[in-house]
Amino acid sequence: GLRTRRPTFRSPTRRPRPPAAASMAHQMARAGKFLEMEQSLAREVIQKLDEEHRREIQYMWEEQDALRQELTRIVDLMQREIAPRERMMHELLETMHKSYEVAMNHLHTSLGDHLGRGKNIAGNSMSRQQQLVNPMRDMETELDRIAQLLSHGPVRPDIAGWQPSGVGAGVGGPPISPSM
Repeated sequence: GLRTRRPTFRSPTRRPRPPAAASMAHQMARAGKFLEMEQSLAREVIQKLDEEHRREIQYMWEEQDALRQELTRIVDLMQREIAPRERMMHELLETMHKSYEVAMNHLHTSLGDHLGRGKNIAGNSMSRQQQLVNPMRDMETELDRIAQLLSHGPVRPDIAGWQPSGVGAGVGGPPISPSM
């Protein structure tokens, strides 16, 4: 026989279901768009991170350079101005101490009894003077050590293709590559 078809009732608010193959193709197209957007955003994030990293490296390079320049200036100033004045002051103190000893010896010949007290005062003065000489020598040694450290180049970042830009890109001698 003859088969009769039943009429299908469709609701005006309900859409008809697409066939399974069309539904699958639609989902694959949406997944492709999502993947494309994901890749685009990933490239953008990586680019932003790279830019920020390079900006930070540049900032640290410039800060290191500025600190080295200032420290070099201070060491030079201390070696040129302060250390010679300190040495001169110690020489003046030594001369004054010798003059004091001469005066004390003269006083000894004049006053006899007072010599014992004068030598105690002179001995204390001499030990105080010797206590002041060692810090001056320590300062000069430390200044020489810092100047020696500054004579080496700055430590450059170990990043392929990175070049310093801006102020002071070559200050302080040849760069030292990190070996750690």
